[in-house]
Amino acid sequence: MTQSGWANSHRKDGYLREVFFRIKAKAGAKKAVIAVAHKLVVIANSILKTKEPYRELGGDYFDKLNPERTAHRLMVRIAKLGFEVEIKRRPVPAVAPAVEAVPVVEEPIKKKRGRPRKALPLGILNPEASTS
Repeated sequence: MTQSGWANSHRKDGYLREVFFRIKAKAGAKKAVIAVAHKLVVIANSILKTKEPYRELGGDYFDKLNPERTAHRLMVRIAKLGFEVEIKRRPVPAVAPAVEAVPVVEEPIKKKRGRPRKALPLGILNPEASTS
């Protein structure tokens, strides 16, 4: 798994590469590889458990997670290079695109795993139905 972690750290663009570099900055490369290997195990477990394909979050996942923080970080970085920076948000369109109504589909009730619970005595659920 650590070899896969190293390989993911050298990919061109991807979520696991970003995880590697975020952890590498704080804890070092070797710990970052172990963290990426752990992420891979968690992803593999999730794929096996849910039987759904892996969705790549992308290299800009963390930037999109908190865009204000990203903008501030980049602004400070540009200011350190000697440039003056002013940031303005783009105006939001006045009319949002129409969203089609999605029909609600009821999912079947999932059975709980494990040992079934013991039945409660009658008097506990309905005190009037007790025989005492």
